[in-house]
Amino acid sequence: MDCQRALNLISKRIDHEISHEEDALLAAHLMECASCSMMLEEITEQDQFLRQTLTGVQDDAHQAVEAAISVIQSKASSDRTTTNLSTRRSQLSIFSVIAIVSAAAGFICSTIIHQNFVTPPLQPIIVPTIAAHLNISSGIVQAKPLGEKLWKILKPGEPIVEGTTIRTASDSRCEIVNPDGSSLRLNRDTELTVTNSREFKLAGGRIWSSVQKNTIPFKVGIPSSELAVVAVGTQFDVDHSNTTTVVSVIEGQARLESQHWKNSEENLLSGGEQAKVENNKIIEKGKFYNIARATTWMNELLVIKGEQDPELKARLDKLLAKIGRSKVSYLLEGDIRALGVSCVPPLLSYIKSTESKQGHGSELKKRHSAARIATELAPAEYVPQLIELLQDEDGYVRSLACRALMRTTGQPSMISPKDWEKSHRHQLRKPYESWVHWYKKHQDRYPKGEWDFKWKEPAGMKKARAH
Repeated sequence: MDCQRALNLISKRIDHEISHEEDALLAAHLMECASCSMMLEEITEQDQFLRQTLTGVQDDAHQAVEAAISVIQSKASSDRTTTNLSTRRSQLSIFSVIAIVSAAAGFICSTIIHQNFVTPPLQPIIVPTIAAHLNISSGIVQAKPLGEKLWKILKPGEPIVEGTTIRTASDSRCEIVNPDGSSLRLNRDTELTVTNSREFKLAGGRIWSSVQKNTIPFKVGIPSSELAVVAVGTQFDVDHSNTTTVVSVIEGQARLESQHWKNSEENLLSGGEQAKVENNKIIEKGKFYNIARATTWMNELLVIKGEQDPELKARLDKLLAKIGRSKVSYLLEGDIRALGVSCVPPLLSYIKSTESKQGHGSELKKRHSAARIATELAPAEYVPQLIELLQDEDGYVRSLACRALMRTTGQPSMISPKDWEKSHRHQLRKPYESWVHWYKKHQDRYPKGEWDFKWKEPAGMKKARAH
């Protein structure tokens, strides 16, 4: 159950409209979600306060009526015990009682009328819509809900309701995640209003967005510049200060919108493109090539997520691949070997990179050189990565990986290194799976990690099976 449905069930519980099944589901969610538990306490306190306040008004009216009746009864008793009064005075006493009773009746009626018109009805409890939640932060993050004046500290895991403005300090960054899986990262000194889960307003600072595809466009508006960045499914970075905004699209496409210009191809940015907007005009637009450098400010957040985070691992692999390529490009093989085991990670990352796999000529020679050095220097802890190389499309790389596995494990291979090189890859499934089986049986000897051992069909075999 998500938090939005839990809030709806909380409202039904307060109004005594919740079913037994729904109450059981809500109770299970509250045991796991501290944020919704806090929300339940706040809404319950609000409901109790309203009821107690209205009950007090009703009690005061009833007390007034009881006091009037008491006066009437006391007067009647006094008149009955007075025997020395004349008949005329007795008749006057009767009329006075009637008058008092009439007055009391009038008071009771006016009390009822007053209660009906003055006492406000119980208002339905409005359940706020959750637009996102704070996922991680590297420092203090503050939030100010719509209509409130005071900022409060927002902690990781807490919900962010629609209309809330959040801001980071000069030494903090954060990531918020929407219900649909889209995420936004805020750099230092950034202020952002969360209008809803697909619309935001950037007052100043820098944000990075990873947008999940949806029929509803994802929009980041910049009120001071009357500019908006609109996307459907993409990754983009927005840096805004004073009258200048820089929009960089990492993947997919994003469109720049403003009332000061018409929509056209010029306002559309694709992956690897950047635009600079100043004083409501696009003054620069073009390619930017160092995407990793443009988003280095996010590395602090990725480190918080941990070394197993897919995005962090991908960034490290790209960085290591560049280092590996530079080593085989500018250093002699003897100099690389002199670096010892420390050169193995970047070389393996380079071998697995798309750039090296698609290379020809000199690039292929570099890849073979990197594979030869890495497999000959790799110690036993790199057995999982060597097994992954057995699925490489290049037979020479597969044969080197086989030799390295036999060396580091002391185990024979089902087929020889030469067969690993010369055989078609679709013939290598059983020998490959035998190495995977051996590793899983002895994996306690090696460092823990998430390895992709699933057999991948060769491209030619996929096409053949499709037909």
